[in-house]
Amino acid sequence: LFDLDGTLVKTHYIYQIVWKNILDKYNINCDLEFFNNFIKGKNDEKFLKYLIPEISNVDIINISKTKDDLFEEYIKLNNPDILISGAYNLLKYYKNNKIAIVTSCNKKSAEVILNYTKIFEFIDILISANDCNNHKPNPEPYLKAINFFNVQKKNCVIFEDSISGFLSAYNSGVRNIFIL
Repeated sequence: LFDLDGTLVKTHYIYQIVWKNILDKYNINCDLEFFNNFIKGKNDEKFLKYLIPEISNVDIINISKTKDDLFEEYIKLNNPDILISGAYNLLKYYKNNKIAIVTSCNKKSAEVILNYTKIFEFIDILISANDCNNHKPNPEPYLKAINFFNVQKKNCVIFEDSISGFLSAYNSGVRNIFIL
């Protein structure tokens, strides 16, 4: 079970640029430190409600869609090298195993990344922020993947790169956790 951003792909710098563009309208400076402390590894609704308590659910949906659109536009215009070295070969090597992507990313952006990097072909299931009521650090995302595969937790390995991802993995009951 793999997290996506920061584990298989390096997209944080793109998201930081996108969020800077969006949050400038709210007079919030989204530099790298701010991004790492408040946004990285969290779903949009959670940190937007924290940053802008009066924000409406409609605004959150619109901002999230704008973020996905800007992210996709950046990928198309800049053709960045986002795949972490060795990730493609690792997934290709283990393609006959059950492989899930478990991400806090919205489904649209996750699918853009997986198609762009050509790793979608190795993935059995994508669990995104859109597929869960509770997001990392809650264990629900990882439990959905485990239940989909109908496997014992002792037979799972989780690859993560964030504290919220680690807590989600740990709280799922899986003890084979590799954190970057």
